[in-house]
Amino acid sequence: MKDPKEILIKKEQFIPIMKMFLEDVVENKLLDKYSEQNLLDGYFSFKINGIVLDDRLDINEYTGNLYPHFKVYYEGYMSSDWSRNHVSSFIVVEINKYFSNLVVSPNSSFNFIKMNLKESIRKILKEEIEIPVDNDKELIDDLIREYGIDTAIKYLGGIDNYINIRYDGDIKEYSNENHIKLVILADDNMNMYINELLVRKLEIENNKFTSWGEKKLGKFKYGSKNGIQYAFNAGLIPGPKKHNLIYYRVVGTSGDSGFGYSFINKRNILGKRYRQQIFNQIIDKYKLQEYL
Repeated sequence: MKDPKEILIKKEQFIPIMKMFLEDVVENKLLDKYSEQNLLDGYFSFKINGIVLDDRLDINEYTGNLYPHFKVYYEGYMSSDWSRNHVSSFIVVEINKYFSNLVVSPNSSFNFIKMNLKESIRKILKEEIEIPVDNDKELIDDLIREYGIDTAIKYLGGIDNYINIRYDGDIKEYSNENHIKLVILADDNMNMYINELLVRKLEIENNKFTSWGEKKLGKFKYGSKNGIQYAFNAGLIPGPKKHNLIYYRVVGTSGDSGFGYSFINKRNILGKRYRQQIFNQIIDKYKLQEYL
């Protein structure tokens, strides 16, 4: 039997892990156990409304025991020590079950917590993950084979974490291996889409004057070859989803003209030739050619 594969996770990361645990495991059980019905039936004199983990985690330097601090929100009568201890004990029992593989890593001055990968990687929410083995990509692939890509990405804390770990942050390698286009020009050349991974990589600025997740691409121009060149304010708005990723659609305005917005009058919508001029400038500005 193979030894369990391990990762090191920073002590500070245990807080968000615990928060996920409280949301996913403890709260539902407690809400069921100490429900409003039980309060009305007289089984308990209180009803649990929720649990919040404090931003504090103590580790005993000698034993390695963990001491999370949490608050229980309730209504009703819970002033007796028995009631409080009863609820606290219930939480602690669940914590012990959920983190049965957790031990303090030796030679780390208790700054790290060692966890079994197969059992515990799904608990990790933060980005600062260190895998002290050479075959980390193989471990992630094992996780994918066992749970599926969507679940693995979720358990690793999101697509950005997954790409950082599995592809060393190279979204191009990720897109090539998974046959995902990062920039799409529609067949009719009337629309252009940019994958959310690339939008984040390029650090494209949010448009603070809108409330629907629009991004600012900047100012460009269009016009006839020897004629007047018109200014064009280009942006991105969230578009269709593919591979569980958002593709932002290029939109913009030039006075009363433009494309991509419902408020633009039909006769003022820019056609294919002008859109291509704008798309080409965006590709040049953001060096998108390698992603097409």
